[in-house]
Amino acid sequence: VLRMLTNYLIYYGNTATETVGLLQVPSSVTAYSGSSMNAIFLGSSSTKGSDMLSALQSILIPFLDSLYNKVTTVKIVVSPQCYNRLTAPYSATYNPTAALKATIENFIAGKTKDGTVPDLEFVIEPMFAPSTIFNAQTYDYLLLLAPEMPTGPDEEKQPMLLFGAPLMEFVYPTIPGSYTTQYKFLRRVAGVFAPVQAAVVAYRNF
Repeated sequence: VLRMLTNYLIYYGNTATETVGLLQVPSSVTAYSGSSMNAIFLGSSSTKGSDMLSALQSILIPFLDSLYNKVTTVKIVVSPQCYNRLTAPYSATYNPTAALKATIENFIAGKTKDGTVPDLEFVIEPMFAPSTIFNAQTYDYLLLLAPEMPTGPDEEKQPMLLFGAPLMEFVYPTIPGSYTTQYKFLRRVAGVFAPVQAAVVAYRNF
């Protein structure tokens, strides 16, 4: 339970305690204006994967541009529904490659050992699924994250996202000295710290 609540705070934060989560790092969550992955998936296009690939590039490329491709890894956190839609074939007629695979391969192509082309990691997050106990909204969320970035002439990696937890595990008896007693497990969380806010971009209804 503590782990699950901690994960929830990392994503959603807590307004009452002013605990910042990843969805609060950008000034606002951007409403995706194009056709959702589900709408494309259910549509009649014979190139569903191509349409999804274009949609994914429309949010990924501006993110990389804003960080000058200096990030080593980009984490793309999506709901299970979104991830599953992204596995649709690029084309029903001539190419079975999924939009998901095409996106990753496009960035891997031509990368050298010392290159700065980022690795793309897709993270499936059930907490981003719509209409659940974690997300009461009827839409899902998507996060683009740049956890670290090489800086300076020595290309020293610096964290762009930090999570503060002054007290990770604390256990104490509810009635000290009792032979049979319950124990409480506590965790104190400070929230997410993002020295470079451009390292986080949030979308809804993707």
